[in-house]
Amino acid sequence: MCWTQLRQRVGELAPESAVVGRAGHSLSARWVVHCVAPDALARTADEHEAYVLDPASYDRGLCRRLEATYSAAISAATEAGASSLAVPALGCGIRGFARDQAASAAFRAAAAWLQSDSTTRLHRLDFVILADDVWDEWPRIAHAQLGPPDVASTGVVKGREEKEMHTWSQCVT
Repeated sequence: MCWTQLRQRVGELAPESAVVGRAGHSLSARWVVHCVAPDALARTADEHEAYVLDPASYDRGLCRRLEATYSAAISAATEAGASSLAVPALGCGIRGFARDQAASAAFRAAAAWLQSDSTTRLHRLDFVILADDVWDEWPRIAHAQLGPPDVASTGVVKGREEKEMHTWSQCVT
């Protein structure tokens, strides 16, 4: 299903939600989980007032919404029957999240998945980070929240067109 068909089927995709679509022919995956990070830069008038009154509380709420978006992606992959999920650094681009905030949200969602009692086919979660400046924050935060990575599949790998990608992997055994 292409992006246009997916959008016609589900409408506008909001933060804290995710939807699964079939992967295109050039991807070596069965499905693609689509999700949208909350916007850390654009604020409504009410959000701006909340930010001015208590910036720390506002930022914590925004980070909880980003964590919920990661959790929604993990849940959507689980419901689709996926055995693994590769996730980018949601929110670190045009959505304006600080790298450490995004990493903390991502790894809190991963920790919740690792601690869940559910028995699903999903047994591997890979965070795939393309930008070196984003990667600089992720290993330290991942190690603090999740412990050591699955060493065999964590580090720098060559992706398509020989571009380097950083990966941090956690597996359920």
